[in-house]
Amino acid sequence: MNRETNVAVFGSQRYIPSVALAGNIDSAYQQSLNDCMAREGIEGLLDWHPTDPDLSRETAVGVWLAEDAERFAFTNPITVLDQLVNGVVNSTLSGEESAAAQEDYDALAERLEADRTNAGTESYQAAERKCMSSGEGAEWKNRRDSLPRFSGPWSEEFAAAQVAAYKDDRMVEIKRDFGECISKAGLSLEASDSTTRDTFFTVNGEQFGVINEQQIKMASDVVRCKDETGAVEKLLNVVAEYEAPVYLEYERELQSLAVELDELERVTSEYWTGRD
Repeated sequence: MNRETNVAVFGSQRYIPSVALAGNIDSAYQQSLNDCMAREGIEGLLDWHPTDPDLSRETAVGVWLAEDAERFAFTNPITVLDQLVNGVVNSTLSGEESAAAQEDYDALAERLEADRTNAGTESYQAAERKCMSSGEGAEWKNRRDSLPRFSGPWSEEFAAAQVAAYKDDRMVEIKRDFGECISKAGLSLEASDSTTRDTFFTVNGEQFGVINEQQIKMASDVVRCKDETGAVEKLLNVVAEYEAPVYLEYERELQSLAVELDELERVTSEYWTGRD
């Protein structure tokens, strides 16, 4: 749990690519491919961009930061354009913000349609084949396609450890204390046991993909209660205890993966920084 880097995850997530890293690697591949194809004479290709670092989040506990609750309620932090693309209903936007996002969306749709038309031409396909098989495009494709190598026998064992952790008696106490806190705010926990991370903190009435004053108020109360009861830190500590034996069993392999991930982070960051 780290408020400076906006991370609240299980220790085992240190050894798999984050959503942001995987997305940035894929975007780097797409952009390097387009750069190469542009040099081959293909015009009108899309510009790709990395994840906005101010919106990059890794969480195993749902919304837990007050600033996220106030801006996005229970929805993942994404740009206004991405909200529109992904069907998020955000009633807190001003008319100007909505109009600007719609304009960007329409422009994107137009570019995508042109790209689809382009993709059917022989020149496009020839350039794509060349750029996918050599140079920077091929390098980034290899990085993207090799991400599954971070899985191994430890993956299933970490997953089993997490399931066991959620059945620990301490989890019942954590959920009870959290539930008592939110009940004072007029909220109630969704009826379920505490053996799954997906529903542990779920409250009745919360809506993913909807951002309005009601959802923001609910999410803010949820975050406040997580803070007041120390629920997030306590939960992550329990899971860490159960994951520790798995880490010790595969320590050498996992440390090697951590080094590889750090290198991927460095190379990917340098790529996008170099394009600024």
